Amino acid sequence: MTAQSTTRIPGKSFDELFELLRGNGIPIHRELSAFLENFKIDLDRIAYDLALCSTLCEGLEDVLQAPDKGLTSLKVGVLLSNLASDDVDIHAFRDLFSGEYDQEALDQIETIVQWRLSGFSDDEVSDAKRMAGLDDSTFVLIAILKLIMGLNASLTYSTNIVDLVSNPQGVRIKVAGPQAYSDLITAQAASRFLAQALRIPIFVHCDQVPKNAQLKSLPVDLNAIGVAAIDQVSEAARKILRFHFARMVYHEPGTREGQDVEELHDMRVATRRMRSAFNTFRPFYKKKAIKPFAKHLRLTGSALGRVRDLDVFLENAGSDIETMPGAGGLDLSTLVEYWQGKRALARSEMIRHFDSESHQEFLLDFSRFLNVPFAGAKRDRSAANQGGRIQDAAVSSIMNHWVRVNAFDDEVADASIKRLHKLRIETKKLRYLVEFLRDVLGCESEQIVDEMKLVQDHLGNLNDSFVASMMISEFLEEVKPDQFEESIGDGVASAEEYLFLKREECANLITTFPEIWLKFAHSGFETRLLAMAAGL
Repeated sequence: MTAQSTTRIPGKSFDELFELLRGNGIPIHRELSAFLENFKIDLDRIAYDLALCSTLCEGLEDVLQAPDKGLTSLKVGVLLSNLASDDVDIHAFRDLFSGEYDQEALDQIETIVQWRLSGFSDDEVSDAKRMAGLDDSTFVLIAILKLIMGLNASLTYSTNIVDLVSNPQGVRIKVAGPQAYSDLITAQAASRFLAQALRIPIFVHCDQVPKNAQLKSLPVDLNAIGVAAIDQVSEAARKILRFHFARMVYHEPGTREGQDVEELHDMRVATRRMRSAFNTFRPFYKKKAIKPFAKHLRLTGSALGRVRDLDVFLENAGSDIETMPGAGGLDLSTLVEYWQGKRALARSEMIRHFDSESHQEFLLDFSRFLNVPFAGAKRDRSAANQGGRIQDAAVSSIMNHWVRVNAFDDEVADASIKRLHKLRIETKKLRYLVEFLRDVLGCESEQIVDEMKLVQDHLGNLNDSFVASMMISEFLEEVKPDQFEESIGDGVASAEEYLFLKREECANLITTFPEIWLKFAHSGFETRLLAMAAGL
């Protein structure tokens, strides 16, 4: 089934409201008319929601049971939930429609109003548990409502469904509008409930390239990606990649400005996650299709990484003076000035990368790739059966990643910094994979991620100290004794002492790591990981 719609924004009079409701099949009688006049009406929102109700239910009629009856309940529920507030008795709404609808429809309407008012939370896992207690038909309606709310996450009423194609193999929802890219990220996260209710994959997409103006409403704190257990692997990966691509683009302006170092950090994290996703899901794509994207992400990550490393060194140098034993009297101003110069150069190179023609082409081409279902995916016939579903591929992928992490168990006690860095990378890959699949793994994944963070943070501190030591050594090699004044000489002496302290810090972090590893790898982590994966 294919459906198209454009949201109409009406005027503000009650006459127009009543006309709108009649046009949507909601009966208007004297009691309802008098009731509505007691409320402040947001016609823009009501018109928008009702238009999406119609488009979704009509477009999904091939896969919905009793779509006409469900659409009526959903529309009335949407209307009343736009009017209601905490001080209004929800049960009073039933009297207004008791002569129009049967008991089942009235129960559905009341449930829709309750969920719209207070049922949805910021915790997608909690919502999933509560929705699991609904009957099948009401579950579908609540899932459609959640998708509608996701499509208007920007609260601009501007993201419209311009095409909807549904069949027993899946649903594709194409959206457009000034904030479409922001809203589709939230809508995709919400769509997993509808995918669960209908037992078919759902993919929300648009044709736009995400410029920053289109990402002002991006929910950067959103954890849910919208991966559904029944998604084919290539399309689950596409959702993951697009989720982090939007974040990368969102943080680029702040990274360019350079006022907040966390902007660059967040952009780099998004880039790393995409690289990790490509590495994990590479077997499900044609090599030629994804190689240019993976290569450009690697170059972008390197440009960001050079600046980020220096941001960390500069921040740590300031805090080390105050907290590191023996560093209180050091004068690191010369070293800091040297690093600031390096950072300025690295930032210039990073901006040049952002401004390059290749980067602009990447943004355009990658966005298109991420918004075309099955683009670049291997045309494997097995993708149509269970073998191609993320719920099956995830189990083997998680365990394969764990095998690579646990392979370091025998050498942790006397591992070199190089090997510990490799362990950190493998642990990070496993952590990213679990985070990618949080939607289908459930709340148990949060504890698993927290446990891995303890290992990753310790080894991250070790890596920072080791790389800082190398950078200090580089500074000392470049500053020749016959090239500095006495004041600079004091700075060099302080840098030499700082190098000694950083090496001591490295040695201490290496010495204490086996205890961290023991608590992680030998306290039931593998059992919990296996139990979580088995839940799929």
